[in-house]
Amino acid sequence: MKMVSTAELKTHANRLLKFVENGKKPVVITRHGKPCAVLQPCTEEDLDALAFEYGPEVLRMARESAADMKAKKYVTLKKFAQKHGLA
Repeated sequence: MKMVSTAELKTHANRLLKFVENGKKPVVITRHGKPCAVLQPCTEEDLDALAFEYGPEVLRMARESAADMKAKKYVTLKKFAQKHGLA
């Protein structure tokens, strides 16, 4: 796996983007010798997944679900199925 410093990224960003695009291989970016980011190939599907995963509405729902689970405000799948005649 290719590793480059932030200084190299700044100087050679276009070349590194072409490397990632053409080779479909990620590049690890380092700061002071430690990994801090990854430059990797990206498709439209990847963007959709990122938007879904990090979208504000999804994050809000995840927080609410976590709070409900902690407060024991949930129904098990088995009970849901029984209540709705699915079991």
